[in-house]
Amino acid sequence: MSVNDRVVAMESRKRHDELCRAISRDLPTFLSVGSNLIELRDLGVYKESHKTFEIFVREQFSLERQQAYRLMEAASVAKNLSPIGDKIETPKLESQLREVAKAPPEKQAEVVKKAVAKAAEENREPVAKDFKEAVKQVTAELLEEGEEAPEYTDADEDETPSLEEQLKTELKKARSYAEYLQRTIDDLNRLKRNKSLHSELIESCGKILQGLQQW
Repeated sequence: MSVNDRVVAMESRKRHDELCRAISRDLPTFLSVGSNLIELRDLGVYKESHKTFEIFVREQFSLERQQAYRLMEAASVAKNLSPIGDKIETPKLESQLREVAKAPPEKQAEVVKKAVAKAAEENREPVAKDFKEAVKQVTAELLEEGEEAPEYTDADEDETPSLEEQLKTELKKARSYAEYLQRTIDDLNRLKRNKSLHSELIESCGKILQGLQQW
């Protein structure tokens, strides 16, 4: 591996570690975020400054509609399942809660019980696929009983944002890229000034910096 490759690998590893720490820190809070988003939407104050709630969360939190509604959906399901939380372990991951959300609210506890029981029979922890299969079972039972299966709109479908909204989104992305690039330059400068490092590594840092500045 060349010196340049080692520098790139070092930067990738550093960013990897940063992202892992951030995800580990924020993962337990996603249900709180979803609950707060629901309350914000219901308060309706966002209407004073934004045309829609989707535009508000995009501009205020850099959250796209799909992700915002997934968080809200997960929080809603978790709240609905809270009465059975002391009897069986309820799903905690967003991917699992998203599957449970596809069942009618009054059937979601049954879905969780089926998924947990199936996983227990196989001596393992339940995964998103278990909840997906349980939803299919419950839906089939509803059809057999003559009840109409619920219809759901796909949260992934979204209206095409206006040109102004697209521009704002791209500007935010550009600022994010610029900030990341600046952090990289700062890190390379620190490496370049570190006289204890190998001379080839310091020279490579200088070349990379020169290339970034020209770019």
